[in-house]
Amino acid sequence: MAANILGADRPYTPIPYFWTDQYDVKIQAHGLPSPAAELTVAEGDPEEHRFAALYREDGRVTGVLGWNMPKQARVLRQQVLAAQPLAPA
Repeated sequence: MAANILGADRPYTPIPYFWTDQYDVKIQAHGLPSPAAELTVAEGDPEEHRFAALYREDGRVTGVLGWNMPKQARVLRQQVLAAQPLAPA
């Protein structure tokens, strides 16, 4: 974390990440969404078997699911990072 390079003492807390290739399907997940999270498709179409979706809890993005859209999932991951609370300095 750049803040630590500048002298802060913040813990490193990476965003959990998972990926798998299952035959012709590439699945990627970022974050830790709960079963109670609201899921919305951000790009693509599930009926076409290509989409990237966001998980939200209390208005905060807690996860991303990419289904045959790895680039879009990686880009949307930034919303999970932006929603993370900062650790105390």
